[in-house]
Amino acid sequence: MKLKIILIIVLAVAAMFALGWVSFQQSETETNIKIDTQEIREDTEKVNEKGKELIDDTKKALDHAKTDKPTSHEPISDGPTDGNNDTDAASEPNQ
Repeated sequence: MKLKIILIIVLAVAAMFALGWVSFQQSETETNIKIDTQEIREDTEKVNEKGKELIDDTKKALDHAKTDKPTSHEPISDGPTDGNNDTDAASEPNQ
């Protein structure tokens, strides 16, 4: 259990470092860890906005799907409309 917690903490710090939220500065006498809370705030606001847009787009698509009903109950065909069901017609020699 302790190993999982340590792994989660290490992965979280690595992700924060990769995103530029955390930086390390080292001099001869001290080491500083800087957490850029403004950058974290801006990034999380962007993620929240994108999430809201995704939810709104999904709601619109679902509403459109509910109101956009097919006009007939006939299946949609991808094949030729001449009644010939040969799917290998291109490989047959011309007669």
